Amino acid sequence: HLDSVADGVTRGSLIYGNATPKWDELVIGAADTILASDGTDFSWTGSPSLSGILTVDTINEFTGAAGVTIEGIKALDSFLEFNEIAAPGAGAANKGRMYSVDRGGLTTLQWVDSGGVLAEVSHPPAVRVTRLAVTGNQPINNATNTALNFDEDIFDTDTMHDTVTNNSRLTATTAGKYQITGNVNWVSNGVGIRQVWFLLNGTTIIALIRDSGHGATTVGQVLTTLYSLAATDYVELFVHQTSTATIDILRNADYSPLFMMHWVAP
Repeated sequence: HLDSVADGVTRGSLIYGNATPKWDELVIGAADTILASDGTDFSWTGSPSLSGILTVDTINEFTGAAGVTIEGIKALDSFLEFNEIAAPGAGAANKGRMYSVDRGGLTTLQWVDSGGVLAEVSHPPAVRVTRLAVTGNQPINNATNTALNFDEDIFDTDTMHDTVTNNSRLTATTAGKYQITGNVNWVSNGVGIRQVWFLLNGTTIIALIRDSGHGATTVGQVLTTLYSLAATDYVELFVHQTSTATIDILRNADYSPLFMMHWVAP
């Protein structure tokens, strides 16, 4: 054959057939490179582009404490690290997806099954609202169904409440089962009844409590329920009293009036 390689070759070199065709020499690559083919020739590379299936038992990090990143998911020692993404939707049949999203400035982990049912692994949506101290007590007219307005967010992790527009509403941004709780404290008055209820989407009562007024002490009422809400469903806290006069729901920053909603499950 016709030999185009010098008599002396470099240690570690490969001898191969080139396009001439003749024998040729490929000098050994730099440390930590691998031999890759483009279908015509081959060369040493530190960043191979591969297609197909790679079957291995163990992948170890190259640089200490750097971890191994695969499509944006980093495996480092005993944990996985996810970049925040937009919700990807349901996967294929018999497959689930775990991913990281932003939840009110917090990075939260979610799981969605093949049917699109979402589960919140961390930081489930929650909102707790009240009235500002400067607003003071809230007068309630006699024999009038009244939705309480809430102008302060103690916290709101899923944009469920607006302190100005429709501020009587807690709106589910994420569909699921919610624990809904309301608390009010009426001024002392012994005439008539005191009634509190949750109204869904302006039409449906989903929980209700009724007590008599008391002349010697205030009347505190706590109402709670577990209810399935679709995204955009909203709940309001309504009250009603029959004292024959306008009376107040007393303001206390810790417990009255308060309105809360907490996502529990898909």
